[in-house]
Order: sequence, then C-alpha cells, then structure tokens
Amino acid sequence: MTACGGNLTSEHGSFTSPGYPNSYPVNAECVWLINTSPGNRAQLSFQMFDLENNCAEDYVEVRRDNATGPLMGEYCGNTIPSNLTAGHVLWVKFRSSDAGTAGGFVADYSLCECRGQLSLHGNELFGASGQVASPLYPHPFFHDGTYNWRITVQFGKAITISFKDFYLPTFFTDTCFYSLKIYDGYDNTAPTMLERCGLQPPDPVTSSANIVYISLDFNLVRTGIWFLLEWQEVDKQGTSTGMMNPSQSSGTLLTLESYRHTYKEPDPLRYIRPEWVVRRGDKLTIIMFLSLVPGCGGSFSFTEDFNVTSYNLTSPGYPLGYENNLNCEWLIQTPPGFHLQLVFNDVDLEAFEQCDSSDYIQVFSGDNGKPDFKSVGTFCMRNATQAPPVTTTNIMKVVFHSDIFMNKTGFSATVVPVCGGLLFGPSGYIDIMNKTALRPNSWSFYFQCQWNITVRTGRTIAITFEEFKVLSTDTTLCQQSSVVLRNGGSSDSPPLGNGKYCGTTIPVVNQTTGNKLFVKYTGSRNSLGFKLRYQEVSLDCGGRINLTPEMSSVNISSPRYPNIPNTNSECEWIIMAPGGERIHADFIDRFDFAYTYGCTKEYVELFDGGSQSAKLLGHYCSQKPSSILTTGNMLSVHYFTETTDPHNGFLANIAIATCGGTLRGWIGTLTSPSYPGSYPTNQDCTWLIEGVLGHYLTITFQEIKIISMFDCSGDYIEILENFDYNNT
Repeated sequence: MTACGGNLTSEHGSFTSPGYPNSYPVNAECVWLINTSPGNRAQLSFQMFDLENNCAEDYVEVRRDNATGPLMGEYCGNTIPSNLTAGHVLWVKFRSSDAGTAGGFVADYSLCECRGQLSLHGNELFGASGQVASPLYPHPFFHDGTYNWRITVQFGKAITISFKDFYLPTFFTDTCFYSLKIYDGYDNTAPTMLERCGLQPPDPVTSSANIVYISLDFNLVRTGIWFLLEWQEVDKQGTSTGMMNPSQSSGTLLTLESYRHTYKEPDPLRYIRPEWVVRRGDKLTIIMFLSLVPGCGGSFSFTEDFNVTSYNLTSPGYPLGYENNLNCEWLIQTPPGFHLQLVFNDVDLEAFEQCDSSDYIQVFSGDNGKPDFKSVGTFCMRNATQAPPVTTTNIMKVVFHSDIFMNKTGFSATVVPVCGGLLFGPSGYIDIMNKTALRPNSWSFYFQCQWNITVRTGRTIAITFEEFKVLSTDTTLCQQSSVVLRNGGSSDSPPLGNGKYCGTTIPVVNQTTGNKLFVKYTGSRNSLGFKLRYQEVSLDCGGRINLTPEMSSVNISSPRYPNIPNTNSECEWIIMAPGGERIHADFIDRFDFAYTYGCTKEYVELFDGGSQSAKLLGHYCSQKPSSILTTGNMLSVHYFTETTDPHNGFLANIAIATCGGTLRGWIGTLTSPSYPGSYPTNQDCTWLIEGVLGHYLTITFQEIKIISMFDCSGDYIEILENFDYNNT
C-alpha cells in the first residue's frame, strides 16, 4: 500500500511513506488507523526507517486509539523503532517539513496470530467496563486455535458479563465441538462459569471475584464464528452463607453421575440441599457454587523495596473452621529475579490420604510471567507442616477447595520472597542491592542465590553491572562474598570472563556465546549486593540488504559457512530491491542441514515480503530447492538451528530478478521472459535443470516462436549437457 494514510482493517499488510522507494515529498502529512476488534490487539513493526534526524521537522508519531490517545512513541532519524502493540486501535501519523527529505519507511502491521510471532488475538484487559469480541469482529473469523482473554477489575469487586452478539454454530444437538468458556478466576484451572456454543446469546453471568478468564476454543467452520460481549465491574453479591443464588445459573455444574464419581458418594441427594439441585433437560444437575465468603481468596504483590517481607494466608474463618463448598484462590507475585516459597504453619482439613477429593490446598507455579500455571503440589494432611517449602517462580497461585460435607479448623501458611530464579525475555535485571530485609534470621553468616537467564534461541547475552558492592576481605580469591558467572545454563558451564568477581570495582564482562547465563551470588552480612542488567544480542549474521542497479546481487550464508555454525544460531535477512523489481533467490554450492521430521530443528525459510508475517515461499531442510522468485520487491530469509549437531548450512545468491534460474525435481516448466507475450530484446537467460540422480532428462517444447537467422546467430535456445565427472 503506497497511499498516504487510510484505515487498515485486513489481517496483515504493509504501508510506506509516500513515494517510497523514492524519497518522501516535503510538507507531507499522512494518518493511518490500524483497527482490530474490541479486546484484541494490533501490532506495528518497521522494516526500514530513514527520516531526517530532527524530530521537530520529520517524524512518525504513534498513539493508542486516536489523535488524542496516549503517546506510544515519536520517531525520527534512521534507528528502526521497536515493535509496538496496542489494544483495539493504533493511530500512526507521518509528517515532513519543507526543510528536506530522506529515504522514508516501510511498516508492517498485523491483526492476526502470525507464524512465529506473539498471538495478537486475546488480551489482558483492565478497567471498570469494556467489550471483548471475536478476532476481526464484526467479520466472521475462520482461523482455528485457542484464544484467551483475562479481565481484571478493582480488588473486592466482581464482574458481570453479558452478550450482545453470538454465533458459534453447531450441527449436532447438545454437542459443542468448539465453544466459548468463561472461568471464574485467573486461568482455565478456575471453576467454569459458562461453556456455550450455538446461535442463542447466553444469559449474563457474574464472577465471584475480580478476575475472569475467557477462552475461545475453535476449529475451522465454513461459515466462520463471531461474538461480542460486554463486561462491567459490579459489587459482590451473595448471602451470608457465601452461596450464590441458583437462579443466576453460575457455578460449576455436575450431573449426579459426575458427582458420584468425583466424591465417591453413591447417593449424593442425601446430603444436597434442595436449592442446590436444578433440572436441565431430563437431567438433575448439582451446582457447586463459587464462594463469596470474606477471606476466601485475594491477591498480593511484593514491591521492589520489600517493605513487607512475608504474606500470610489462611482458610476463611481460621482457626474456628471454614464453610462447606468453598473455592478460594489467592494470587501472589514478587519482582523478577526472585521466587516464592510457601510454608504451612497448620493444616487441619477433612481429607483422605490421596487429597483428590473432599478438602485440599493446591499450589501452582506461574510460567515466569506467562498466564500458564503448573501444579507443584496438593496438600490436605497434617504432615504438610513437616514438608520442605513449596517453591514456585515469581508468580504463585494457591487454591483452597472444600466439599459439601464435614469441615475442620482449616489451614495457615506463609509465603516469602527468596532471591534467585528463572529469567526470560530479551532484557531484564537482577537487583540484590541492599535487600538485607529479605535475609531470614535463620540464615547463617553466608547465604547464596542463583539465577538462570535464557533469551531467544540464536541470540547471546550482554551483561552490564550498574552497581557492585560485593565486599570480601580477599579480593583475589573472593572467598567471603562473590558473584559467579557461567557461560551457559548451569554451574558446570565454562566461566564467563574471570568467572568470579568481588570487591567494589564494577566488572566489565564479555557477552555470552549462547543464549543462556548462570549467575550465582554468595553474600555475607557485610556485603551490600549488586545490580545487573542483561540484554539479548543478535549473532553476527542476517541484516538488511538494499539491492541496486549497481549492486544487483549478493551472497548470504549460514553463520561461519562453509564451516559448521554455532549451536542455537538464528539469523534473519531483509532484502529490498528498487520499486517495481522482483527478487530472485538461488541456493548454490552446499545445502546441508540436520534433518528432523517437519524440519523443526534446523532449516531455512523464505517469505514473500519484508517480515516473517508475509506469505511463506518455502521451508527447507533436506532437498536443495529450485530458484525462488518474489512477487514484489522485498524478501525475508530466516535461518534457524537448535540442534546439538548442526550441519554446514547453505550459501545462496540473492539478486534482482532477470530471467533464468535453477529447476530441480522430477518435472517442471520454463518459459521465455514475458511468455505468452513477446520476449524483450537483449536477454541472456540461463537455466540449470537438475533431475533425480540415476535418471535421464527429457525436454519437450510445447511452443517455439523465435526470430530465425542464418546459423542461429541472432535469437536462439542452446541446450548443453553437464556431466559431473568432467564438467563439460
């Protein structure tokens, strides 16, 4: 798209500064609106960026929502901005003054879940009200997958969800092969409030707490699907017993058969209150109501100054006893660089040894900032107080469940932050400066913390110490206090730099050779600590290449070619030709990859555009492909290996397309340039045809119309046979 401004609503695409690939004009002003459906996100990335250096003259401005929305960035010069993602609408403005021009920019946008990138469908939503819609609403959505949204309102409130539009057709009565689910909690481990498909909008539902999780599980349907819902923060409602009104149709629904299986009770109606049983169709259904009892769940975050160093949680009513039919959920977080430990002070529940029925406490560990949780333990017996501390990442979820039968006094537990943990992402920090409040009295004179840092495969890690006061009486051996750095993911990895550091002089350390770093801190009561920042760094491969008439071709290769590349290498090239031209890619010399099923461990892939969100031209790891031709003037090449035994890789020639190329395989077709139209003058095209080893090649002309001259001295086709053994 080359027009100046406009509304962009397709799933993905590109736009450029006016006149691109030529310099943009003076006194230009363009505004683009990138629109997605409510509750979803749009992403903007720049593939090429070259404006004048003065942002008062020429600039690109990006805001959320509209011209008066929050500013996300203002950019000029030739540094490519980072990717930008926002909910619902991105507003982009380009402005040039009358003082001069430059090369301009190329931007890609996406409203979809693109291959190899973060899903833009789904979102983290906050505030007192809002909307959530199916991706690309009001248009039908056809891409199968699972898409999730999480809504959070003010603590102590609840959320009411009502539907304005709903179309998830099903073709079998009472059978949902795909559905929209709403969970009463942080993720899909929480109780289910609603699971629905069909054409009839569901009745409104209300949560028991301030967080709900929405999941769309969808397989391809010819007609597509769509929905629109509204959410509103409301006051919590419920009786003094903490039970919800059955007429609200909320809660976890169990048929009598499911109840008998879950609770090992042959005759559950002996214990069920009449108001807990509803009739749905021809089946009696028990509603396991969500709790609104005070003290049943909550959330807590330790701050970076750690003015509070522990968090106590108890079952509602402890130690006087808890109510029946509770489903309580606590969410505890600590800053990155720390993890959480839970210790039980008292456990007195109505329980059985397996802890899979009756009353229990279950602890989950967050996936290092991601919304996925993994169970790390289920507890119900008194001996839980004798167990080692339950350790999670920097996010912990604790769930307490009680059934409808007997109860006891309950439980009490304490959660504390502990230094060390797992760190992911392209950048981050470890800050252990002056964290003396976190040292328990039971610690000895020395204490230890360790971190494992992992960035994306194919990147390395650059380290910068911002503060360093690791005091030791022996600064040579660093026996009292030290920071140990290892060039890898464990304490057994090779040292990074000197390997061990102490004192007050800020260390200068080389970057790692891989995508992992191990850090171990041994501190004493006299040591103040350190602050370290890390940043992911790309390997010395890939980059941006501009083809011109003067430099019409280049060769690119896997790292260290023809030698074997480093393990866990990844490179991306963005190649651009002048406007109106196409790009020709031809793999030459060796093509050697470690084969895995589906080409998942080591491969090269090419995309018909300036990013990996463009159309895939090919994904290769075994057979050397034929020549590849783009439809436009941009090509993206992505090389990846994560195998422990990488092979030599590839060498490719990338050129402005003329004619000719390489054809490989059992069968193929080639034509003169512009066929079936007349071929242009002054052409010199060469094709190399490589068949299957051990077979002959047969060439058949379907049509031939060439200007004939004596002895073919004018226009001609020449066929030469090439034998490997003498290269003739």
